[in-house]
Amino acid sequence: MVAASGTPGEVKKVYVSKTPAIGAGDSSGKYVIIEVNTAYQLTGVTSVWRPKLAGGVKQVKAISAGGISVPASETVVSNYAANVTTNTNPQGVVTTTTLQTVTDDTSYVLRGLEGYKLYTDNPELTVASKVVGGSFEAPGSFSEYTGQTTTAKLKYNLFVPAGCELGSAKACALVLHINDAGVLGNDPMIALTETNVAVNYASLGQDIVKGRGLGGLVVVIPQVASPTVADNWTGNEDVQATWQLLDYLTDTYNIDMNRIYGSGQSMGGMQVLYMAAQRDNYFAGLWSIGSQWANNYDKATVPFTSRGNSSYYFVYPTEGTYGSSVRYITNADWQNWYWSVSDDNILITNMSGDGFATTLWTILKDYYKDKANADFPRIEWDPLTFSRDDQSAKLRNLVGTYNGGRGIYWNALSNGGHMATWIYAHAITASYEWLLTQTRESEEARGKLTELSEKWVSDGSGSGTYCLSTGTASNGPNLTGKGGLDYQPRLSVVDFDGSDCKGGPY
Repeated sequence: MVAASGTPGEVKKVYVSKTPAIGAGDSSGKYVIIEVNTAYQLTGVTSVWRPKLAGGVKQVKAISAGGISVPASETVVSNYAANVTTNTNPQGVVTTTTLQTVTDDTSYVLRGLEGYKLYTDNPELTVASKVVGGSFEAPGSFSEYTGQTTTAKLKYNLFVPAGCELGSAKACALVLHINDAGVLGNDPMIALTETNVAVNYASLGQDIVKGRGLGGLVVVIPQVASPTVADNWTGNEDVQATWQLLDYLTDTYNIDMNRIYGSGQSMGGMQVLYMAAQRDNYFAGLWSIGSQWANNYDKATVPFTSRGNSSYYFVYPTEGTYGSSVRYITNADWQNWYWSVSDDNILITNMSGDGFATTLWTILKDYYKDKANADFPRIEWDPLTFSRDDQSAKLRNLVGTYNGGRGIYWNALSNGGHMATWIYAHAITASYEWLLTQTRESEEARGKLTELSEKWVSDGSGSGTYCLSTGTASNGPNLTGKGGLDYQPRLSVVDFDGSDCKGGPY
């Protein structure tokens, strides 16, 4: 099962070894290896990763062996120092927190992450020995939040297996993974250590793509300091910076352009879904983990009202350029998101208790069915009830189900909320298998749902409009009143043909 019993950090095994490594142990040696329980289910994640690696040992009893006696001691030998911080909240309540700050980055090994290189302008904030370059600079990056164009600086982690250099015998696949907004910050190690995704792509992912005849899997995981996308379907300058970084990597390494993948959780999945429409069929497969997206055409004139605060967002420069006049958006109809991704390979993973994701994917599913008679399968199970192997078997059965020729599959997990999604999702190895075996050719051969190709979808009244409950024309399904989403005008509310709206099917 994903959830294992046991106390976090509980000592499981102690032995002597000649080398500082986990193993069977030796009859003698200068190292004492203490293995502790790490097979437990977290209830959440944290952006502070170093304290998790703090360790200390105190000899509480005398030891005698071979005529040598070592007395007990109160001295603790550790790799950390106590760091006490005091905070006062607006009500004047003072809280004190003690963190064990690791002072020696050579005192631990993060297994599975050895091959990752870090690119950042702040090496002092991370493991300096892993830093090999500065942040990626992306000039001309536009933000829909501010309407400003800047030179964005994107910190990132990169894993490049041997044999992926230009001119190599075999081309390699590439995967972009973006984490959630709960782990924002300036240390790239945050993105590497939140979940097992970095380890899985650097190990299991390599085996999967090599089994398909490729040379390996290049993995890029950006680290961002602020939210890259918002719930009003807009993005900041880091979205364009990510496109420029991908262009740089595909120019620098031998990448099969038909085998580029995107995955992300929460905010990160939203960004990948957003990008999927900006360059049509750029990604061969998408894995949305606790994420969602939708349409919004008229960003220039329709205010985004969120929880009583109204503000305007800005028009994305569809024909914009960066650098030497290279376009970063190639799909002219990218804002018709429902249509743009209708031929994509997408695996949806979310907790059924995540109301936001569940509502938006249900709307898409209903919209495809109602407007194009297209459907896709959904399965739900409790991750605390089934073993990891059983869950992978269920996922393989899901993606083996005929879905009317579409490439979308929905895996819902019960008994959990939004942030539990990526705690469970990365334990289902079949999700990686599905993602990394998709091809762009399969998307192009499938074709889009032509019924959704028009910017304005008819409501069947003959007026050439599709109606919201407010009596205004729109371009897609009515989101008003569904799942408490009234505060988010995700669709344009501009009267298309000047006629009165006669009411839509929702």
